[in-house]
Amino acid sequence: MGTKILKSAATPSEFPKVGDWVAFTQYNSESEAVIHSVLPRKTTLSRKGVDPRPGVSSSVEQIIATNIDIICIVQSADQNFNIRRLERYLAMALAANCQPLVILNKIDLNSQWEDLVRKIKSRLTVDIPIIAMSAKDSLGKDELLSYLKQGTTSVFVGSSGVGKSSLINMLQEEDVLKVGEISETLGKGKHTTTHRELLQLSSGGIVIDTPGMRELFMWDADDAVDELFTPIVELSKACKFKNCSHTSEPGCAVIDALENEEIDPDMYEHYLQLKGEQRKFSNKRKKVSPEKERHKRFSKQIRQVVRDKERWY
Repeated sequence: MGTKILKSAATPSEFPKVGDWVAFTQYNSESEAVIHSVLPRKTTLSRKGVDPRPGVSSSVEQIIATNIDIICIVQSADQNFNIRRLERYLAMALAANCQPLVILNKIDLNSQWEDLVRKIKSRLTVDIPIIAMSAKDSLGKDELLSYLKQGTTSVFVGSSGVGKSSLINMLQEEDVLKVGEISETLGKGKHTTTHRELLQLSSGGIVIDTPGMRELFMWDADDAVDELFTPIVELSKACKFKNCSHTSEPGCAVIDALENEEIDPDMYEHYLQLKGEQRKFSNKRKKVSPEKERHKRFSKQIRQVVRDKERWY
C-alpha cells in the first residue's frame, strides 16, 4: 500500500514509526492511504542517531519502535556474547520504561552456556528474567511464549547474527522471516534482517523484528544507567564530595570498594564509560536547543535560495 503523510513532521522522530497507531484515510480502492496524525506513544525505544536532513550535523533521537511492552534482548552463547553490550540494551529498555527480557540463544553451540547465565546474573542488580534458548531445537519456546501473550507488543533487539529472526520463526512454527546460515569461518549467524517488521504470533501477541545494530549509543538514559548499576550508586552516597567522579578524588567510597574487591572492576569501568557518554549527551543537548536548531536550518535554507538565485541570474 502506498502511504503519504499529510503534514510534514518538524523532526524525524515525529514521523510514523514501527509500532505507532495512526489516523489515516484510505483511497484508490484501499491501495493507497494518507496519514493525518500519529497518536500519542505509550513507550518509545530510542537510540542516538545522526540527523538525516541535509546540512544538519546534530545528533537526533532515532526511534527503534514504539508502544512496546516487552523488549527481548537477544545474546547468543557463541563468540557473539558480550556482557557490556547487554548492559547497554538493558539501559535502553529501562529508559523506555519497558519490561526487559534477556534471551541467551544458541545454547546448543556451547556446552558451558550455564556459566554465561551465571555471569549475567552476577552483573544484574535489577530483577530481569533470563531465558536460555535454542531456536534450532525449540528449547525455551514455551517459557518465552508465556511472556508474549495476547495484547502485548514485543520487540527483538540484539546484534547481527544472534538469531532474532530464527527465534520468531520458531515461535510461528514456520519461516516467516528470512534467516542466514551459520558462518563456518566465524561461527556466527549472518546478517539477514535489513528493516523492521511487525508480525502477529499465533498466540495473539505482536512482535517486531529489528536489524542488528553495530553502534549502540543510548538516548537520554542517565537515570537508567544509575538503576542498572545500583551498587555503585549506593556506594557513591558515602563519597566525600557530592560531585565525585569516582576516578581519583580522595575519600571516594567507590574507589575504596574497588580496591577492596567489593565490586567488579569491569562493571566499574563500564559504569564510568556509560555515565561519561550520558554527560556528553546532556551537555550537547543543552547547547543546541530546538529553537536554535530550527533557526539554523531556516538560515541555511535562505542562504541556499540566495545562491540558487545568483546562479540563475
